Amino acid sequence: MDSETADLDFLKNLTILYVEDEDDAFNHSLELLSRFCNSVVTARNGEEGLAAYAFNQPDIVITDIRMPKVDGLEMAAGIRAQNSSVSIIVMTAFEQANYLKRSIDIGIDAYVSKPLNFKQFYRSLLSSAHRLRVERQLLESTELFSKLTEQAPGMVFQYRLFPDGRHFFPYASKAINSLFGLKPEEVRSDASAAFARVHPDDLNNLLEATIESARQLKVCVSEFRVLHPEQGERWLSSNARPERLADGSTVWHGFMSDITVTKELYRALEAQEQFTSSTINGLNAHICVIDANGSIMRTNKAWNDFAAENGAPAESCGVGANYLETCLKSCASDEPDIRYFVDAIRSVTSGAAAAFCMEYLTNVRTSVTRMCQDIGYL
Repeated sequence: MDSETADLDFLKNLTILYVEDEDDAFNHSLELLSRFCNSVVTARNGEEGLAAYAFNQPDIVITDIRMPKVDGLEMAAGIRAQNSSVSIIVMTAFEQANYLKRSIDIGIDAYVSKPLNFKQFYRSLLSSAHRLRVERQLLESTELFSKLTEQAPGMVFQYRLFPDGRHFFPYASKAINSLFGLKPEEVRSDASAAFARVHPDDLNNLLEATIESARQLKVCVSEFRVLHPEQGERWLSSNARPERLADGSTVWHGFMSDITVTKELYRALEAQEQFTSSTINGLNAHICVIDANGSIMRTNKAWNDFAAENGAPAESCGVGANYLETCLKSCASDEPDIRYFVDAIRSVTSGAAAAFCMEYLTNVRTSVTRMCQDIGYL
């Protein structure tokens, strides 16, 4: 479907308010309007027109200028004060400068001369229908986008930076309130309010990352803290792709989310790791943790010291080495103790046994024979 056909179909479902006091012009134009639109509301002067507009809320207003009681331009000004998007078409035989100036001041969409020029009239109608159709499609798209972004677990945004330092968020979803304690309109013309909420210790890194992203036109990934006016210190993560515009500015399209909980979990894990490490490193027992395949995942200081004292290389008994293979390679294949030891460990790692305990003699580098006890748990 081409644009003109789409505009004609759209026009059929609109409501038009037609205001004219001259009978001949009224009847002729009404007949034409009825061909294009299924809903035409009429009035015979500006006063009636204002009342008809208030009651019917039409999409397009077509009016003569010189009429009794209230003229067309005065009526148009009153309608425009109520609705800045309604399309207003003026029909008149007069072209005096004062009429034209008033029309411009009011924001008249089209001027059609009388006697009626059908082609001009048709084009004015079609132009109004086209504008209204595009605006409605844009509104529907915007409403859909807003509904989708409201469900996102963070802020969808568009950030623009000019070479002279001016910056703002042309678009920021409502989630900016939960992240920064701001409303979208507060950053729409100037982003300073958002950057003022960034933690002072993180601001320079964020600005440098942004500038570098603009310079190289590479995705900007940042983690930083903000000082929320109600929630206090929060951690945010931002991921945005830059685009250079013709005027030299750079615009980023991105997503920002609150990662405070994740950061707190990492801190808790780090604290737990430090506690675990300090605990097992303080033990005299030689501790080695392996996975189901026998690969070493963790050792303690006593284990590492014992290995070093006896010349065992890290690749055979350090993290990443396969301990079971090391045991088999370092001993005679027919040695019963090592076979039993390896099989016992495998029974635990496979889940066949919950634990095992084994005592055996071993020779160390100091030529001292030691009695060792190995204990394994799943």
